Parts: sequence; structure tokens; C-alpha cells
Amino acid sequence: ALAYVEEACAKGYRVSVLAFASSVTVVARDLASVGELRAHLGGLVADGSTDLTLALQRGSQLLGRHRNRSLCVVSDGLPDDHQSA
Repeated sequence: ALAYVEEACAKGYRVSVLAFASSVTVVARDLASVGELRAHLGGLVADGSTDLTLALQRGSQLLGRHRNRSLCVVSDGLPDDHQSA
């Protein structure tokens, strides 16, 4: 994922970070480098559920109608219910 972001930054893409569990939080907007991204990723923790649908909706909203859009999703993959997994 970091290589993807590095390439996106080099091409001039806007990079934002959203954290998602049972809700979605915009962690950072319009980052210009992988170094900036790493600074924000260090504070993220796996917690709660994994509402991927909500994350994709919010990510799509942030992308807006820009001509060149891309959305990269990274998840911890932990199930919502460890007993039923």
C-alpha cells in the first residue's frame, strides 16, 4: 500500500487517509508524501467492527468527481465476531 501511495504522490494525486470500524473518520487529507502518511498510520489501531460499505461510501465522497480517481482499501481483516469466525 505504501508503494501505491508513493507512486500516487509522484503523479500528483491527492492522498487522504480514512480509518473505519463501526464509523469512518478522516485521519488526514491531501497528503503529499509517504512520510506524511506514515506519521498518520502510526496512531491507527484495530478496534470495533469493520464497516467496509460505509468506508467505501465516505471514500467515494472524498474523491468527488475528479477525472482521475483511485481508492485503495487496506484492512486488518479481523472479523466482527471472533466466536463465529
